[in-house]
Amino acid sequence: MIIEQQEPSTISVFPNPTNNQITVTGTETELKTIKIYNVFGQEIIVEILEDNSNNIIIDMSNLSAGIYYVITKNNVNKVLRQ
Repeated sequence: MIIEQQEPSTISVFPNPTNNQITVTGTETELKTIKIYNVFGQEIIVEILEDNSNNIIIDMSNLSAGIYYVITKNNVNKVLRQ
């Protein structure tokens, strides 16, 4: 049996804290679907990349101030919206 070792998947979310928008960077596989949840576990935003991109800009200007969770394929990041 052969087990392939995969490199750890990392993403960056910035700026954090944010006022209006965030940029999420990572591998195209990791960023294929990005979901943003509020602290109550409610899904707020879903972004599905149609092209092969290593970054996406997400508008958060219509969200209330608070803590949100950016979830990609293998990562969860906490973002503070001011």
